[in-house]
Amino acid sequence: MPQKYSQLGPCISVADVNEDGLEDFFVGGAYNQSGKLFIQNRNHQFTGKDLVATKKYEEDMGSCFLDADGDGDADLMIASGSTEFDDGSPYYAPRLYLNDGHGNFSLDKKQ
Repeated sequence: MPQKYSQLGPCISVADVNEDGLEDFFVGGAYNQSGKLFIQNRNHQFTGKDLVATKKYEEDMGSCFLDADGDGDADLMIASGSTEFDDGSPYYAPRLYLNDGHGNFSLDKKQ
């Protein structure tokens, strides 16, 4: 098989999440592994931090930054995928994480 599409990844998205003029990036995580947000400092080095602190079952297959709530900062949308779960599983649902403007994200429970 030239490409096993059920195991693509990790996804990577770029934006200035803390509004300091420097590009930061997100790398998606696998099952039971948080995605990581990497914040760039003025010396062009990156500090990584987990997006979620709790157990996560979703496979992060795609991501993008967008201003979902209209407040001017970069929120994060993550698409889930893989083949481990039954059809219709909630672990396949996309997730929206809202940015507080300083690069701290929280899951939008309203979606």
